Formats: sequence, structure tokens, C-alpha cells
Amino acid sequence: MLDDRDGNPSAQWVFGRPVQRDEPVHAPEPINHGGARWITVTSDEARKMAEQGERYQAGRQQADATSRAIDASRQRADLSRLVPPGTRDPEAYIAAMVAKSEAAQGAPVLDSSRVTSGFSIPATLVFTSAQGFPRSAGAARPGDLLTVDLGGGVQTKMEVEHAVREGLIRRSPGGGYEGLSVGERQQTQQDTDRAEAERKAAAEAALEAKRATGLEPDRETQSAIDYIGSVIPGEVQEGFIHDVVENGTLSLAQLSRAAESAGVPLEQAMAKTEAVYEGLKRQAVTAIASEGIAAHDAEEAFAWMQAHYPLEHKHAALALIRGSETAGLKALAAKFRVHRLQRS
Repeated sequence: MLDDRDGNPSAQWVFGRPVQRDEPVHAPEPINHGGARWITVTSDEARKMAEQGERYQAGRQQADATSRAIDASRQRADLSRLVPPGTRDPEAYIAAMVAKSEAAQGAPVLDSSRVTSGFSIPATLVFTSAQGFPRSAGAARPGDLLTVDLGGGVQTKMEVEHAVREGLIRRSPGGGYEGLSVGERQQTQQDTDRAEAERKAAAEAALEAKRATGLEPDRETQSAIDYIGSVIPGEVQEGFIHDVVENGTLSLAQLSRAAESAGVPLEQAMAKTEAVYEGLKRQAVTAIASEGIAAHDAEEAFAWMQAHYPLEHKHAALALIRGSETAGLKALAAKFRVHRLQRS
């Protein structure tokens, strides 16, 4: 804080040194005037500029903290969109994803589903420029700060771009920004929710179409895959993949490692990994069915692929396991179909 020192009423401290009142001093030019050069002002003006800078920094820090809290909350909310349809315990899945995120980022994710639900705007919009100066709503621009109410007489500041995204204000046709009424905000939210519901329905329909042709695993398999991905370390998962691709089986040693790393009984680890193994096998059968290979001929087809195209078969299996890609299997199935026609 800038103040008088040593009981000298005629001197004040500006930029770390005592100066006489109204003494000309050099100070950095305000940001909104360029900020690239220094100008000569009186010591009183320099003190005011420094105090404005302090207020701006405090407001900016508060706005940044608010933005981080909202972004963290939205990350939490967005995780709910990633829960695979049919997941038996969505909350457990989200909790596992949050734990992984916290471990990777070293930062907590808020539990609130929507921090902004408690935000509102005063009857009269209060804007502040990036330099800490008051700004009218008509003159407000990106980069400015908007005062918002948190309830209980508590206020904070939010960047105007963030306030627009949150549906608190919108750009005014005449310039600057204007607030949205409660009814408009509710309508905007309803429109957003309706569009989101339509998007989810379309995505679900597209996903079901892919499942029907083996382009995606079924619900049960996806749920087991997500569980394993959330609780079992990557190196253990790689061990599973190696066993399946090289040996066509799941070893007890790998299952024991998975159970130990996940902190679950061996029987539970076996059940989940078997669900993934059998589910991917069903997906492979469905995929080659689109190439004219009946389900009862699938085992013969897979054995023929492994015997005649071992490298391609291995790559196709890896692609299926790692990314649900079935193009390699379908290409081999087409070759198997030609082989059977030639044999007959």
C-alpha cells in the first residue's frame, strides 16, 4: 500500500521511494493508452495510477479464480456426457474419471454440477475496464469485467466474454452489452437444453447404428471397457492386450495383477475382463457378418485368417481392441469369403 512514511506529511512513497507531493515523476503509461512508453506525471497522479493498477490486479485475480472454478465445474458436468449409455453405475464411473483427472492434473474438480446456477446480475450493470476504470454498459467491450451477484450480498467479477457464455448478458445492437431478463435467461436455457437433448438423441441413434454393424462395441462391453480403463493401470491393460493378441487367452497372472492394482477381488477382475473379451469377440463376429460371414462360420473364419494372414490378423485384432476399428477384420473376411467360393 502507498502511504506516508517517517511522519513526514509532505512526502509520500511512490514506486518504492519518497517524493514530494506534486513532484514530477516518471511512470508507465496506462495500458489503455498504449503501455509501451513512460510518461511524466505528478506524484499524486502516479500514486493514483499505482492504486488503480492494484485494484485492477485484485479484480483480475478474482475474475480468474471465478473462471477457473466455472471451468472446473464444467469439466465435472461434461464428464456426465461421456458416461456410456447403459453404464450401470454412472456416478461410480464419473468418480473414477474425476480421480484420474485430479491425479493427472494435481488440481481438484468441483463437485457442483453448475457453479453459475447461483449467479445473477444487478439491476444496473456495472462494468470495469481492464485498467480498473468504471465503464458504462454501452461502452463495455471484450476484456472488461462485469460485477455479478452470488447471493447473500456477495459479489464478484467476471470477464464479459464469460458472462455472455453463461447467458447473463449479450451484445447490444447499439454497442456494448445488455442484460438478459430472467424470462430470457430461462428461455435461453430451455433452448440450450432442448438442443442438447436433440444432439444426444442423434448421437445415440448413430451409435446404435454402428453397434448393429460391429463398428462399436455393445453397451455391456463398453461399460466393462470403461470400468477397466478407469481403475486398471495402462501397463496392466497392455499385458491383457498382449495375451489376447499373441495367445488368444487371458492369463491368471495378468488377472491377478489387475485385481491387485484395482483393489478388487480376483473374481471381480475376472468377470470384468471376461466381459470385455467376450464383448469384443461379439463385435468381431458382427463386423464380419456385414461381409457375408455367418455367425456359425466365424470361428472357422478367424482360424483361417490367423493361419493364412497372421500379421494382418494381429494388426486387425489390435485395431479392434485399441480403437474399435473393424476395417482390418472386414478386409480379411472378404478374403475368406473369396477363399470359400473358390473352394466350392
